[in-house]
Amino acid sequence: MLKKLSLSHREKELVPIQHFFIHLRVDNEELSFGRYGLSRTRFAPIEKYNGLKEFITHIEPFFKENGEILVYIHGFMAHVGIFERKVGFILQNQLFNPLKDKFPIVISLKWESEPDYKESIKSAPLKASLLLNAIMEIDQAYRNKSTFPSWSWLCHSMGNRIFAHLFAAWYKVHPGFSFGEVVLMAADVPGDVFDKELENLPSCAHKILIFKSISDKTLEIANWIVPYPRLGSVGITSINQHKNIQEVDVSGINDHEGLAPRLLKHRYYYASATIRAYLLVILQGEDKD
Repeated sequence: MLKKLSLSHREKELVPIQHFFIHLRVDNEELSFGRYGLSRTRFAPIEKYNGLKEFITHIEPFFKENGEILVYIHGFMAHVGIFERKVGFILQNQLFNPLKDKFPIVISLKWESEPDYKESIKSAPLKASLLLNAIMEIDQAYRNKSTFPSWSWLCHSMGNRIFAHLFAAWYKVHPGFSFGEVVLMAADVPGDVFDKELENLPSCAHKILIFKSISDKTLEIANWIVPYPRLGSVGITSINQHKNIQEVDVSGINDHEGLAPRLLKHRYYYASATIRAYLLVILQGEDKD
C-alpha cells in the first residue's frame, strides 16, 4: 500500500515527479522503495511503497517504447538527507527535467555507506548484489511489456564501485542486456577496472564517458587512506583499448558553485554549470566526438 511520508509544512507543496528511488540501508538487510517530489524551491522523498512489486506498478505507467531508463548512483556518504535534497534539486531541475522526453523514468540507487571508508569498500559487492536483484526485476517487467529496456547510468565517486560490482554480477547471469550512455564521474575505482569488473562493459554499452581530474582533492585524500591509481584522477590504466570509451579531462574546470565544491573539485557533476551542460549533450546522445 502506498504510504505518504511525513512532510514538513514547506514540503507539502511538493509534486510527485518521474524520479524514483531504491534505498539500501547501511545494515544491508532491507531495500525500500519510493518516489521524489519537487516544488519551486525543494526536492525530497514524498512516497514510500510496500515492496518491489508495488514499486514496479508505480513505474510501469511511465514505461515507453524507447525503453530508456536513467539510473543515478551517488558517492560515499551522499545518502545523508540534506545532501540528497540539495544535490537532487539541482540535478532534477537542470538535468533530469530537460531529459524527461528521452528518459521517462529516473531511478536513484540510494545506498547508505558505512562511515568508515575502508569498510564501505569492503561492503560494496554485497550492496551491489542486493540492488541488482531489484534492477533485474524492473528489467524483466519491461521485457514483459515486449519492450527491450536500455539502461543509462550516471555514477559519482564511490557510486562507481557499486556500479562496477553490479555490472559484473549482472553480466555473469544475464549478458544479453543493453546499456545506453554510461557516465563515470570522479570514479573512486582503480584505473584498471576495465581489465577487471568492467571488462565486458564496452560490449554492452553504446558509449562510456570517464570524467577525470588531477585536481580532485577528495580522491587525493582517498588515496592517502587506500593508495592506488584512481580512474577519476589519472584515467584508464587498463591494457585493453575500446573505441566506445572516451575520457574527459575536467582538471581545468573552475566554475564550481559552493565552497566545498570549489575547494575539493570533486562534485563538479552538479556544482559546475559547464559540466551540467555537457552532461545534457551526452545523455541526449548528441555528443559526436
